[in-house]
Amino acid sequence: MSEPVEPAASDRERAAELAKIIDEHQYRYYVLDAPSVSDGEYDAVLRELAALEERYPSLRTPDSPTQRVAGRPTEGFATVEDVAYVDASEIAAIEGFGEDTAEELQARARDFLEKEAAEYDEKRRELGVEDGLLEIEGVTLPMSVALGEGEVKSVEDLAGLVPDDLRGWFESKDGERVREPGVLESFALTPEVAEALIMRARVAMGWIEPEPEPEVEEMVDGEFAEDEATLTEAGESA
Repeated sequence: MSEPVEPAASDRERAAELAKIIDEHQYRYYVLDAPSVSDGEYDAVLRELAALEERYPSLRTPDSPTQRVAGRPTEGFATVEDVAYVDASEIAAIEGFGEDTAEELQARARDFLEKEAAEYDEKRRELGVEDGLLEIEGVTLPMSVALGEGEVKSVEDLAGLVPDDLRGWFESKDGERVREPGVLESFALTPEVAEALIMRARVAMGWIEPEPEPEVEEMVDGEFAEDEATLTEAGESA
């Protein structure tokens, strides 16, 4: 029986490179939902690695991409944030993805979110968007960039808008109904959310008083107190 042929250094390097390429493609496809290659290109890389491992069995390790069952690690997860912050056991429980893979996916998802946030923050600073705008509840970093691009750069600027300025509106031009995009058109805000952002900015500016909190708790407590008194009276008369 012949001894197994050991791979050359170049074959080992190529196998490691292919595994890294496959992991990157899987991350972009499954986690970011932003594949960078076609299915055919991905399959070609996977086949090349499988062929190398077939020729040199010592290259076939338990953590090789060829040994993992293809599964969608983000199944049930709608966003990268879900992947980054969900309990790692939920990812590890999916067939083909163990604890190490789950931890790696989460680490990379968090790195992605941190880099994305830093890029948005740098962009909004370049646009001259004031820090105070981010203090308005509901205004996110991506929103602050869009607002800055629309020349809404301060709390006062936001406070001076109306909901249609954020959401967009229709108007007639030459007899045709034309859509005018709002500053936050791409965020698909509801009329209620758009109005709430503007109202919070007006409160922050001191233009209006904040609406009083509904006295729901007090009413409930009052109802409970009445019920308790009724029960006490009924018990005494029994």
